[in-house]
Amino acid sequence: MNPTAESIDLKKIATINSLVLGAIDTAILLLVFYLAPNLIASFVFKVIQVLFGLGIVIYFCLDMRKKMGGYWSFREALTGIFILLFKSAMIVFFFTLIFGKFIDHSYTVKMKDIAIAKSTEMMGKWGVDQDEMDESATELNVSLEKRFNPSIADICKSVCIMAIVYFIGALILAAIFKKEKPDAILLIQDESLN
Repeated sequence: MNPTAESIDLKKIATINSLVLGAIDTAILLLVFYLAPNLIASFVFKVIQVLFGLGIVIYFCLDMRKKMGGYWSFREALTGIFILLFKSAMIVFFFTLIFGKFIDHSYTVKMKDIAIAKSTEMMGKWGVDQDEMDESATELNVSLEKRFNPSIADICKSVCIMAIVYFIGALILAAIFKKEKPDAILLIQDESLN
């Protein structure tokens, strides 16, 4: 007997998948941080990370749709995908804050150093003079300090921005992965209920 969409708890499935996705993202972050921290600032690594993450998200979208019986409406797809993206992002976001503040204090120092070094290197390639590089490095340091030691208002602002960004991403993915039941299947299901 195939489960009906009504008997499947999409939010529970999406939450479980988001925990797995958040754990994978967190594990990658820790592996790269401890084994090759300079990769974090690499453009190539960021592209690979985005493509790998997108591949995992696509896998989970297809998995959720399959568990919904092979079909889900745009609304169901949007709900499941948004939960998947947003909750996994929250896991990584709060893990990063807790990790840098309470577990490994060198994390914030290394991340600042890497970001400032990469920024200075790029400005040097563009021919920016040393005074401007120093000023830019100081501004970047202040910005990174605020990012790694945010106030409650900064955290709320970041969460709201992430919610908007991931909602837009979920809208796009839901439009791609929605799969409505054909009318013939709906008619057969209605007749079987009578």
